[in-house]
Amino acid sequence: MATMLYIFIHGTNYLIIFKRINEIIPIVPMFDGVITNNKFITGYLVDILWYTSFLLFINCILEKRYASFFVLGFAVLLEFSQLFNPLLGTFDLYDILIYILITLIFVFLITKPNKGS
Repeated sequence: MATMLYIFIHGTNYLIIFKRINEIIPIVPMFDGVITNNKFITGYLVDILWYTSFLLFINCILEKRYASFFVLGFAVLLEFSQLFNPLLGTFDLYDILIYILITLIFVFLITKPNKGS
């Protein structure tokens, strides 16, 4: 869902993977994406969706409360990697704060404490 929303918002003209696919076989429609000035939609909604789905996925597999902190560490690492490689995205401190907030909500309100952890 988050991937489809990202493609819909940002379009395919600027995504390298779609350019490479079309160089081999021109099957991907190229477009600029939806034009909106809503910063929440263009900058944060996709991050919230991918992070929440990844958090749920990992917690379903590992079934431990600490798994949420593993996901948080991974997301923060990905965000900081954008400082050194702009092709990966744009570093944003608000994204990290959103990841921390979602993790805290998930750990304290959604997950149940496991016996022995």
